[in-house]
Amino acid sequence: MRPPTSAALAAAASIASSATGYATAHTDHSLGTPFFIAFLLALVFATLAAAAADKD
Repeated sequence: MRPPTSAALAAAASIASSATGYATAHTDHSLGTPFFIAFLLALVFATLAAAAADKD
């Protein structure tokens, strides 16, 4: 795996992990929101990783 791709995937995993921790620590709101935000950010990083892989 190329460095930009692995870096983007690591960042996406970190964001998803943070959102999971946030959702479990804050139960006074809809739990779907942090997961949805994490999904969108992971999608953005995956798109950037794919673009970087195609560029090389």
